[in-house]
Amino acid sequence: MEDAICLDCLGLNETFNHLEKNLESMINYVKDLERYASIFDEEMFNKLLDNNYRKTPKILCSKCKNEIGYEDYFLRRESLVPFLNEVCKIIGEGVSRYIQFCSNCELIKEFNAFNKIIEVEKGQVSKDNGQSVLEFLYGFDIPEDYNKYVLPNLQCRCCGIGQDESVTIKFNESFLIYNDDDLTDYLSVDIDELSQYAEKYFINLKKIELTNFSSFLRNYPMLGMRHTAAEKLYELFTKMYEEGEFSIIENLKLYRGRTRNKGTEKFHSKQMWNPPIGVSSHGRYNLVGSSVLYLTDNMDYIPAEVNYIGSQELDVATLIINKPLKILDLSQMY
Repeated sequence: MEDAICLDCLGLNETFNHLEKNLESMINYVKDLERYASIFDEEMFNKLLDNNYRKTPKILCSKCKNEIGYEDYFLRRESLVPFLNEVCKIIGEGVSRYIQFCSNCELIKEFNAFNKIIEVEKGQVSKDNGQSVLEFLYGFDIPEDYNKYVLPNLQCRCCGIGQDESVTIKFNESFLIYNDDDLTDYLSVDIDELSQYAEKYFINLKKIELTNFSSFLRNYPMLGMRHTAAEKLYELFTKMYEEGEFSIIENLKLYRGRTRNKGTEKFHSKQMWNPPIGVSSHGRYNLVGSSVLYLTDNMDYIPAEVNYIGSQELDVATLIINKPLKILDLSQMY
C-alpha cells in the first residue's frame, strides 16, 4: 500500500499533548474522524495476504517508511484533507479555551482607544498589544500548514466569534489574541483610594466587595445593582451629589466624531447626536443597545475613540454648552 500515512507523520502529537488528548483515542469515538481513517485490522490483513500470499502483509508509511502496527490507524492520501478538516475542528475548539479576548471584542477596541489616548496625553506607549493569532497557534505546536484549517474553527469566549452563529465574522491571520493579563491595568480599580473616599461619607466599602463586584459585572452586567457593592456605590454617588461634589461646565465646546466609508454622504447634524436605542455597541458607560452620547473637549482624542483608520472619512460635530451642566467627576476619588 503506497499511499498510507501514519498518524505520527501528521505532526500533531505535541499539539494533542498540549490539549491533554490522544489523537488515536479521539478517532475511536469521534465518528467524523473514524470514517476518514483506516485501520490495519484483521480484515485488511487478510486482504493483503490474499493479494500477496508469499509474504507476511505489512503496511509502510509513505513518508517515514516506518511499519504501521497491527490495529493501528493510518490515513490514505485521498482521505487526508477531509480528515484534517475534522481534526482541526477539535483542535480549534481545544485551543479556544485559551482565547479570552480578541481584536474583534468591543472591550479590546475600547482598550486600544484608551491606550491611544494615553499615548497622546502622556507619551506612554502601551506594551500590551496582544499576540498575533499565528503566534498563538504556534504556542500549541500546530504545524504551520494546518493554520488554514484551524483558523475558521477558533472561538472567542468574549465576543462570540466562531461559536455564535449570528456572528458571521471568522478568525483570520490579522486577528490578535488577548488575555486578562494584557488588560490588568485597564480593568483594575484603585480599590484602596476608593474605599478611603467612601469612608468620608461613613460608607464601608470592603476591598473584597469591590474585587468581587468587578468580576460579577463581567459575567452578569444586567444584574449589577443586585450586588451589595453596587448599592454602596450608588449611595456614595448620591451623597457626593447632595454635598455638591460635582463639576459645573458651561460656555464650553465639546466634540463628537463618527466614521464613514470614503465616498459616502457626510453625516447630517441630526445624525451626530447619540445613536438610537438598540443600535449602539458596548461602551465604557453603556451596555449594548443603550443610547449614550460620548463627547470630548479635545478633538485630538476623537480618532482613537472611534477607531478611525486612514481608509475612512471622519466627521466631527461641535456642540456648545449653553446651560450649566453638573458633572460627577469620579477622578476626585483618585
